[in-house]
Amino acid sequence: MDPRAVQTPPPPAAADAGDEPRDARVVKEILHSVGLKEGDYEQAVAQQFLILAYRYAGGVLVDALAYADHAGRGASLDADDVRLAILSNATFFPQLPSREIPQEAYSEDLKEHMFLEA
Repeated sequence: MDPRAVQTPPPPAAADAGDEPRDARVVKEILHSVGLKEGDYEQAVAQQFLILAYRYAGGVLVDALAYADHAGRGASLDADDVRLAILSNATFFPQLPSREIPQEAYSEDLKEHMFLEA
């Protein structure tokens, strides 16, 4: 099995709100803190945030285990291993460019193709 294959969170309970998983409640509280009420978004949005969080955390932990193994500690994780994994993810995935840059590049590319075909 691929160690990078991170499991998705369990589906939310179909019973009352008291059976709702803690992580799902936290995501809803985060959405509420940015001004979104329960009816402002679909239920799938909270589930997608959970999947993203589980995948990110799982990926960081897999990387941290690799760093610990490389350091000769086997599966014994250290806080520094986790910090290094988080920093390496931030380094490999820098902030995306602003929306204007891809639009400008697209319009320039489009103009170039229009003149070549004419």
